[in-house]
Amino acid sequence: MNSTIRTDLTNRASDNALLMNERINKYEISITDTAAKSDLTSGVLNQQLGQLAMDSITDGFSYMGVSDLNGNATFTNSVTENISNMPYFKQLVKGNSTTVISNPYQDKTLDGFVIMVATKVFYSNGKIGIVLGSLDGKTWCSTIADIKVAGTGYAFIIDNEGVMTANNDWDKVTGAFNILNDAKKNNATDLTNIVNKMISGKSGDGNYTYGGVKNEIFYAPIKNWGMYLAITVPQSELSAAVNAIGKQIFIFTLLFILIGILATLIFSSQLVTRPLRKTVHMIGELSSGHLNERLDTRKKDEIRIMSRAMNSLADTLQNDIIAGMKNISEGNIKIQAQMKDERDEVTPALINTVNTLKLITDEIKTIITAAESGDLSRRCNAESYNGIWSDIAVEINKLIDCCVRQVEMLAKGPRKC
Repeated sequence: MNSTIRTDLTNRASDNALLMNERINKYEISITDTAAKSDLTSGVLNQQLGQLAMDSITDGFSYMGVSDLNGNATFTNSVTENISNMPYFKQLVKGNSTTVISNPYQDKTLDGFVIMVATKVFYSNGKIGIVLGSLDGKTWCSTIADIKVAGTGYAFIIDNEGVMTANNDWDKVTGAFNILNDAKKNNATDLTNIVNKMISGKSGDGNYTYGGVKNEIFYAPIKNWGMYLAITVPQSELSAAVNAIGKQIFIFTLLFILIGILATLIFSSQLVTRPLRKTVHMIGELSSGHLNERLDTRKKDEIRIMSRAMNSLADTLQNDIIAGMKNISEGNIKIQAQMKDERDEVTPALINTVNTLKLITDEIKTIITAAESGDLSRRCNAESYNGIWSDIAVEINKLIDCCVRQVEMLAKGPRKC
């Protein structure tokens, strides 16, 4: 987790340095485009100031101006001053650069803390001048001051000499605080080494102790400006942030696990209760004598086994038991029924019913056949039957007895039974 935070802050320093670099490029491009316009290359001051007044609004400059190579400058706010002693002017006139951006500085003539963007303009008569664009240094600095890390962590920018050019402490910027000199003065060797690495144009991170406080620092160069951005934060606050993030991750992880468990339970309950509801419905249908209901057996779990068992029960009731009962009711007792297993109680009952009917039927046929042959002595064996079957056998015997008596009386003479 700590390495992740460090990587994130290193990337944050690089991203902010890149953002500052892009903003610098924007102003460099806009002032270069302005210098190439005909009103600027004409060398006529009034035309130049008119064009600069319009461009200052569209390009985001506080003021714009034009200067000759002696440093005599005139700005769109009617201010005139000699800028020949300004470092950025000297760098532009004496160096090979065509565009220069100054460090933030206090300009008494322009009445403010400014950053000056300057570029050469080539007049149509062959002479060279300088176009100037003034940026509000305090507004620029606030962009960096808005970068906050943990509790008291902050960002700052230094130039190639270690001078503070942007900081959340405005006094350090206006007072040209030199962090490199201060580190050396306070024997902060680690900080001195880190600042030297920054000035050399390197990106990275490190740690140092200053004023008895251990700090972490993450830095990257603003390449097109010759400046260097850093983010620094006390180690104690960084550790606290790591712990806080760890707790948040733990809480969120636990929350996701609980949500996952809850979702699984809900989903599982749906998987179980829906088939169970269908099973209960089928049982109700069976109890009402409705035997056409069936369950879905496509699932591959215990529900599938239960569904198959219920369907098998319905098939047995419909195809064996009920079909057998229908055959019996229609006088067909030629029924083939197979026991499911040794504990099957339904099929044996049907088989016994069929066998009993066969016995009675066979006995009646035997008695009738014997009677047709003149033998009236045969009777049903009522004791071999139970219940209603025994009663039927007894009644059949009574009927035969009555018939025998009638025959005997007819043989003796006409008498009533």
